[in-house]
Amino acid sequence: MIDKFDDIARSTGAKIVSFCGHDSVPWDLMTFLAADKLKEKGDTLKKIEIFDEIKGGASGGTIETIFQSLEVSALYNARKANCGFDPLLKQHNTREKSESKTKPNLKKFLGYSSVHKSWIGFFVMSVCNSNVVKRSNVLLGYAPKLEYSEA
Repeated sequence: MIDKFDDIARSTGAKIVSFCGHDSVPWDLMTFLAADKLKEKGDTLKKIEIFDEIKGGASGGTIETIFQSLEVSALYNARKANCGFDPLLKQHNTREKSESKTKPNLKKFLGYSSVHKSWIGFFVMSVCNSNVVKRSNVLLGYAPKLEYSEA
């Protein structure tokens, strides 16, 4: 949506609000609040590790988000975006690419965490959530280099 409609939206005063469902907002807000709290103390968020405790199944909206993410990812791997770079890196009110770096470090396999005294593994929404945090970090500029981890 950013790649196709951001310029049009900006010219009309509209805003594109992506990733605004239950599956993304808590992780995005948690990262922002951690960065904000560190900023108050004169420091910068460099790495965040989020661990989810999940009970229950995926909703239809969650499943649709996963399929849409895979479809769009395949599309952008096959051709370049119209803007010439990852649209999530497009700065607000410009056509320029942000220098912000958000590196996902996502758990791929099941493993035991001695810190949490529990088994941890891949969370199906972690790929999507890392992109949400990447976009928010570009728009809000809270961490020039951020490593995002979720399991």
